Amino acid sequence: MKQTMAYYNFRNQLSEKESEIRHKVKDKEQVEHMLAAIKDRLNELKLHLAGMKERLDVEFRITLTIFLAKNDQDRCLLKNCRKRLTR
Repeated sequence: MKQTMAYYNFRNQLSEKESEIRHKVKDKEQVEHMLAAIKDRLNELKLHLAGMKERLDVEFRITLTIFLAKNDQDRCLLKNCRKRLTR
């Protein structure tokens, strides 16, 4: 009888752990999906910025070095997010 109880208790604990793992995997997948969407949006914005930069340079001889420095900070932010995801 004790062995049967121990078996069912162990089975319940195992089921709970498996459920926790499934939830964590699901959360990880959602975060990865969001990160991919952010990367896609960032690439779109970079392309748009490059077009604006070229247009401003050609039409008004204005450079966007300030914005490009900000873009480098964004890249660092994305790298930090990736590091956190891999932990």
